[in-house]
Amino acid sequence: MTRFFGREDEAAELAALCDRERLVTLVGAPGCGKTRLAVEVAARDSRPPHGGARFLDLAAVTDPAHLGGAIAAALGIREEPGRPAEESLLAALQAAAPVLVVVDNCEHVAEAVARFVERLLAHPEVRVLATSRVPLGLPGERVWPVPPLDVDAAVRLFCDRAVLASGVDPDRERTVVDQVCTRLDGLPLAIELAAAWVRVLSPRQIADRLAEALPLLAGGTRGRSPRHETMLATVEWSYRLLPPAEQRLFEAVSVFVGRFDLAAVAAVAGRDGDVVGDGGGDDVLPALAALVDHSLVLATPDEAGDDATRRYRVLEPVRQCGAALLAASGAAPAVRRRHAEHYLDRGHRFDGWAFGGRPTDPTPPQLLEDEGNLLAALDWARGDAPDLLARMSDAFGVLWEYGERVEEARAWLQTLLATPDLDPVLRAQGLFWDGRLAWRQGDLRTARRRLDDPALGPLPGDEPWVGPYLLGVRAALALSAGDTAAALGSYEKFLTLWQDADPEIPIYQAARAEYARLKKGVIRGAPPTS
Repeated sequence: MTRFFGREDEAAELAALCDRERLVTLVGAPGCGKTRLAVEVAARDSRPPHGGARFLDLAAVTDPAHLGGAIAAALGIREEPGRPAEESLLAALQAAAPVLVVVDNCEHVAEAVARFVERLLAHPEVRVLATSRVPLGLPGERVWPVPPLDVDAAVRLFCDRAVLASGVDPDRERTVVDQVCTRLDGLPLAIELAAAWVRVLSPRQIADRLAEALPLLAGGTRGRSPRHETMLATVEWSYRLLPPAEQRLFEAVSVFVGRFDLAAVAAVAGRDGDVVGDGGGDDVLPALAALVDHSLVLATPDEAGDDATRRYRVLEPVRQCGAALLAASGAAPAVRRRHAEHYLDRGHRFDGWAFGGRPTDPTPPQLLEDEGNLLAALDWARGDAPDLLARMSDAFGVLWEYGERVEEARAWLQTLLATPDLDPVLRAQGLFWDGRLAWRQGDLRTARRRLDDPALGPLPGDEPWVGPYLLGVRAALALSAGDTAAALGSYEKFLTLWQDADPEIPIYQAARAEYARLKKGVIRGAPPTS
């Protein structure tokens, strides 16, 4: 009764594929539109010269032993005395050949469905199109992942459903609708549920409320199956099919924002066995694979260009459902702390870029790939882990600089530096980064005040910003201010210190070249700005 959007090409391609292949299974995340796509393909298959289609909805089948009877009843096939319902069903379908059988919602009875489909395909004129969150695992099965809608199709779907719900076309607010559909990761069910709220809220109000989207992703239209009434019910349908360890891992991965890697999964799983095994990558891998198989987690190539590395992602509406389950479990504080500690450690692994070393893992593009999780860790620490919060000011320095978040970083650093009784090392780190970023912005007065602050040294420990590197930044600051003599003096001290430590380090080579130019009277310009 509603229009079909965004998958016209896929429907045509699938219809052609179902002519060639005996078994095609549509898999995808909860709410991605598997059933609607299958119905569209079946409708095309019902036209001449095809023999027609039969639609079997298995959502209500709770006992695999009753599968045959439930399917026979759905198709109006009478049971014959003394003959199992499944036998009567298979005979009737064989008589109707050629036929395309659409088997919808297989995941909760997948093993029984696989056995039934295998018998069904013994008849050469029968083809099967299945929808499931997990493949059936049969020989010859062609698995077709159903992706989210692209932005244009998602916006058209939102506007169409909003008109049905309210009579008002929100297309004139295209920018805001784009934001809504992007936040909902193009999941058709989530978009339809959100669009229904146009009868009460404007698109801008809907967008503003999507930070906590679950209340909006409820309700909808009479006639939906109960599990499609809300996104949470849809996700819980898959969640209940998982064994306990995989349920706990799904809850744990809901803390990730954007993409994440296997090491991050192992970190949030914990090393004390409270989620999966002892938290090692090999221990979480089977449970993670199960989440991918159930389409609760998506596996994608590394966007930083490393084709050999897989990264993972949970679509935003699904992630919010997982977060609700995590909160209800009582494990959220421990899992979120492990997440924050992992990304605090990841931030420190970029120190080679910050301090001119020889970084090998990872590189700044990979840092930007982790940006969402780094910021999520920071946001959580602000309210729940003040002991981690101050340490993040140093670990995330390269994120501030390479991620073009200088203004945001400086506001945060000034709040940190105003904290009374701040640990001296953390205060020195804050002074260093605020001075460096002030120089980046061309705020030379603040940069000089910060970098010349007595609190920067001497300090215990061998911190990289104490000594040689601080001299390098002071040299660059002096050069930007036009004080060539001070720049030369800082560079001379800097080179003396680094020559004894590691004369091959890139920052030493760059500083030596800059010093040679200054000695020759070649003065370069102002600092780079963000």
